[in-house]
Amino acid sequence: MKINNMMQQSNVISSYMTNVTSSAARQAQAAQTPSTSGQDNVQLSQGAKEYAQLVKEAREAMETSETQESVRADEIMKSINKGTYSVSDTQVAASILNAGSMPLYG
Repeated sequence: MKINNMMQQSNVISSYMTNVTSSAARQAQAAQTPSTSGQDNVQLSQGAKEYAQLVKEAREAMETSETQESVRADEIMKSINKGTYSVSDTQVAASILNAGSMPLYG
């Protein structure tokens, strides 16, 4: 491979040397910069701590509720499969009346 323009060669070499020198200077400066203890520190406000606690409690309540609902659904399915599941007329009527008192959004 033949390079015709000697000026281009010197520009490429000069650019390379500038990059190498700049990189070495940045590394040296980073080495001289005093470092901290190497640990991050975060402080939460009281409101943030309370919020985190509420979220934790809500998550736990949802998990407990899901478990309870799953157990109850399994019990109902077993009763249905055995043919022993019965529905109380009074409970159905109460559920219908209570459903009417809930606000509808939509």
